[in-house]
Amino acid sequence: MGVCVQLHVVNEYDTLEAVLVHRPGDEIDRLTHENMKRFLFEDIPYLTGMQEEHDEFDGDMLDRDIRVLYLEKLLLEVLATRQPSCGLLSRCARPIRRRRSCRT
Repeated sequence: MGVCVQLHVVNEYDTLEAVLVHRPGDEIDRLTHENMKRFLFEDIPYLTGMQEEHDEFDGDMLDRDIRVLYLEKLLLEVLATRQPSCGLLSRCARPIRRRRSCRT
């Protein structure tokens, strides 16, 4: 089951209808005191607390009838279909040397 979303912004004051979100995951554990400023963090966050806050925020948006689209779920749907995933990968990854075609 695919999701078709048309992006169209008339102005920044209309009611939010849909939002694309990514739930914080293991990538947060890769933050160190050396790189956290580069990623605009003032301190290393606590992953469990960050996920709880994110889930609560998602719930608040759903309660307001805002369509919440989860990036990981959408990406898995795309990659589950061979043709679209090849197109997506070839546009996003653009390998320096392609050894094998997606068509094979």
